[in-house]
Amino acid sequence: MQIYGHCQPSDAGGLAQPVIVCIISEISAWTNANRLQLNLAKTEVLWCASSRRQHLVPTASVRVSDVLVSLVTAVWDLGVYIDTDVIMRTHVTSIVRACFLAMCQTRSVRRSLTQHALLTWVRALVGPLQAGPLQLGPSRYCWLPA
Repeated sequence: MQIYGHCQPSDAGGLAQPVIVCIISEISAWTNANRLQLNLAKTEVLWCASSRRQHLVPTASVRVSDVLVSLVTAVWDLGVYIDTDVIMRTHVTSIVRACFLAMCQTRSVRRSLTQHALLTWVRALVGPLQAGPLQLGPSRYCWLPA
């Protein structure tokens, strides 16, 4: 479950935190009423702001009931890492890591493959990463070149 909201940067520390606590408490009550359970230990809060306004973002965890809800710097959402400064540094790093791993795997098998099989292997590993000018998520969420 994901909840999105917005506030003025100046309200993030004082006014927005009690609202977050109230929303999480209401969701917990709703899940309990519907025979579900919200795991507060796995609940996370991500504050997003531009790099110029990062100093206004709260750094303290949010207390809900008797559990501290942790603040995180990045979340995984629909195949995309979203980070606090919304510049996708975490997502780009994960794509580069995946490409590097694919190249290392290619290096270990290249001697046992024909050139055609090796090109097919590389296209299969790296091809989805070339889906348009910037791939924002899994290929099913992006347009792919014909």
